[in-house]
Amino acid sequence: MKSSERREAILDHVRRRGVGIVETLAKEFGVSTQTVRRDVAELCDAELLVRHHGGVGLPSSVINTDYALRKISHLEEKEAIGRAVADYLPDNSSIFMTIGTTMEMVARKLVDREGLRVITNNLHAATVLHTRPNIDTLVAGGSIRHHNGGIVGTAALDFVEQFRVDFAVVSVGAIDSDGTLLDYDYNETMVAQTMMRNARHVIVAADHTKFGRTASVKIGSMSDVTAVFTDRMPPPAMQKVLANCSVEIMTTDSA
Repeated sequence: MKSSERREAILDHVRRRGVGIVETLAKEFGVSTQTVRRDVAELCDAELLVRHHGGVGLPSSVINTDYALRKISHLEEKEAIGRAVADYLPDNSSIFMTIGTTMEMVARKLVDREGLRVITNNLHAATVLHTRPNIDTLVAGGSIRHHNGGIVGTAALDFVEQFRVDFAVVSVGAIDSDGTLLDYDYNETMVAQTMMRNARHVIVAADHTKFGRTASVKIGSMSDVTAVFTDRMPPPAMQKVLANCSVEIMTTDSA
């Protein structure tokens, strides 16, 4: 069982029983207590569980549960992608960052970099970066989406239009078989499109589950993209699409 699957199973255990005891969880999943404690720490950091004396339970009120669940889904893959993207971006560069859990992971991997200017409509990413004196963090104004901390609306679009940056780092909901970049929310997509249009290079960060998936709102196409960062090579047909668009494929599966 992968660690991301085990964390979801731990959540299910606590939901069913109301409490989780580390030793009991270790026996149930056949892992060490240290492994369970690491899993529990991740779930508590995501505000999906809270520590009690002798175990863990559900928080009395969980805000943005859907976002928190997505944050731990494919967590290892997102961490690896976030690290690879951060390593790719040079110091003293200017960066757009869109909405999404993978973007928050990129932000976490950027905290020790020097001389960056990050412009974002991602409240979670901004929260990660705003205390770092080595990073100039600018946040778009507008309406905050309660379910994912994204900032959208006319004010956000107008704000983004004021900049011309080195890189736009973009998260997508789906990549269609012809290489079209897709998402599910029109308002969020409008901001992502504006970022892509005002960047010299476009970086797509997407785990392998996004390839071949469909969604209803178009962000752009692979012809707009410089590089795709993912956790494993996409299917051969998609590799051909990316090659035809001169898109560099950066994988983390050997990391």
